[in-house]
Amino acid sequence: MRSDPTALSAGMDASGAGNSTAAQSGGTVTVVTAAAVAGTTLTVGQGKQFATIAAAVAAAHSGDTILVDAGTYTNDFPGTINKNLTLTGVGGMAHMVATTAPPNGKAILDVGGSGVSVTIENFEFSGAAVADGNGAGIRYEGGNLTLRGDYFHNNQDGLLSASDPNGSITIDTSEFANNGAGDGFTHNLYVNDVGTLTVTNSYFTGR
Repeated sequence: MRSDPTALSAGMDASGAGNSTAAQSGGTVTVVTAAAVAGTTLTVGQGKQFATIAAAVAAAHSGDTILVDAGTYTNDFPGTINKNLTLTGVGGMAHMVATTAPPNGKAILDVGGSGVSVTIENFEFSGAAVADGNGAGIRYEGGNLTLRGDYFHNNQDGLLSASDPNGSITIDTSEFANNGAGDGFTHNLYVNDVGTLTVTNSYFTGR
């Protein structure tokens, strides 16, 4: 059977292994590996790829997963997370502590945007405070945010959200404790106009 040397069969790489997809158009062959589709795993911690969460977020691409060793990360403030990412604490909680005001004037993590999906698992947030009194563990900017196994405590706000009528916030197995000043203007959880808010198996206490 005659073969075309310029084309690769779908599902086969150059070695014949079934771990890539090839597409031919106008004589050009593009190969997309399974690893590229699934995203890359980055690691944070002592002796790992990155020493800080901020550095890992800056290096990550949409679809990546960031694994963060359990421990305390003080004043480790990433830029806005506006790409699809999963951040997971490993071996215990990754505790993000603010002892100074976050430079974005909003939160320890500023997350999301229209169409962006972010998952944060096994993280702890504390100490967020800014001049306008709305310092949050997480500020949600839109898109789809999933929180699982997280702990927010002693922030001016636990989670504070902007509006996104097409967005979603899902909170599972998480705790919000002693966020806010008890003045009715700061909150454990404050969600604006979002398409869907789902809270399951979670605990809210204190102020």
